[in-house]
Amino acid sequence: MTTWDNLLTAALLGTGRRPLQIGDDAPASLQQLETIDPEQLLLTAGGVMMLFRRAGYVPATDMRALGAPAPDESRVPCSMRAASSLLQLLDQPDANRLLIGEWLLVVEGKNKRIPHVFLPEIMQRLKRDNALLPLLVPVMGERGKWLAAQNPEWDKFQAINGEAAPTWVQVFLSGEAPSDVAVAKDSEMCESLSNQPMRDSQVLAQLSKYKYVWSEMLIEAFVARVIADHKKKYYVGFDNEVIGLFAASVPRSSIGSVFSRLNAAAGDEKYVFFRALFEMLDLRRNMLQELSHE
Repeated sequence: MTTWDNLLTAALLGTGRRPLQIGDDAPASLQQLETIDPEQLLLTAGGVMMLFRRAGYVPATDMRALGAPAPDESRVPCSMRAASSLLQLLDQPDANRLLIGEWLLVVEGKNKRIPHVFLPEIMQRLKRDNALLPLLVPVMGERGKWLAAQNPEWDKFQAINGEAAPTWVQVFLSGEAPSDVAVAKDSEMCESLSNQPMRDSQVLAQLSKYKYVWSEMLIEAFVARVIADHKKKYYVGFDNEVIGLFAASVPRSSIGSVFSRLNAAAGDEKYVFFRALFEMLDLRRNMLQELSHE
């Protein structure tokens, strides 16, 4: 047995039953201590042998040939501040899905990419989001595609191509006109919002079910209902998906006015009844302001 094996045995059984035997494989400094008290010898030998083993450790060597380096980039990166706003959205990826998609589309429209330093974290966070992957791939740049090829967990990034059917997030953010069925539902929801408090209607459930860009009429009815319910202190727990649909549907030119109306209605009880709506719209406003400088 090696000195290390003898050390483990003595520690388990006790020096009274199995005194520690120092073998020839131990360092000379340890072999000179065999005359000291058995318990002291055990503790001293444990410390010496631990350092001895660490000093002699030879790490494994990967003999595989290095792969080809990442190709040169054809796009310039967006600013670090703009990329930081994306990371902020990714703190709550489910609630902010539409805002994340809008960020990706705006950066793509400016023919820019995500800075290299942010790629691993962003790719890791979005690797399972099938709705956002097609929007992320174009702004990953050549380095992102290269990274995807190195990590088996990121195979899905390589499978994305422009011929795939658009996801509901892409359809929504494209701003396409809703179908006749959606228009009918839109009118029904506006009528419902006008006639009864949000908490007593089926509007919230319908808005989550029908994912399409809201009309200006529906946005106006929704804002008016929220403010009216707030003044009467009717509490409504807004679903994250409804909040995202509302915030992403407001035309960019109208964000300021809608934000101001909600802010003014809050009064002394600011945010109490519609904190999430207010904060989501504020988040989108700040995001677009950062991207406007790109």
